[in-house]
Amino acid sequence: MSEASVQLYNKIVSVVGDGQLTPANITGIIIAMMQMVEDPTFGLSGIEKKDLVVEVINRYIDSEIKEAHAQAVLKILTQSTIPPLIDSLVGLSRGDIVIKGKKCIKRLLCC
Repeated sequence: MSEASVQLYNKIVSVVGDGQLTPANITGIIIAMMQMVEDPTFGLSGIEKKDLVVEVINRYIDSEIKEAHAQAVLKILTQSTIPPLIDSLVGLSRGDIVIKGKKCIKRLLCC
C-alpha cells in the first residue's frame, strides 16, 4: 500500500468516524478525498488520482462494511457511479461544466 493510499484511507476513517459509509454520504467523502489528492506532493496525474480514490473506497468497503447487502450496494455504486461523478466534479472545478441556475430552476418548475 502506497503512502498516498494510506493517507486517503485514514481520511475516510476520520470523515466517517463512528458512522458508516453510505450511499447518502459517499459523495461528501469523495469530495474530501479528491481535495486531498489535489495536493502536488502526491505527484499523480488526473487518472491516477481518480483510480486511487476508487481503489481506496473499495478497500474501505471490503474491510469496514460488514453487512453483505450494504457492501454490495456500495460496490455497485463505486463501480458505476463514482468514476463519472469524479469526472463531473473535476469538470465543475475547472469550469468545463457550467450549471446555469435559472435554466435549471425553470426546467424543474415547468410542468
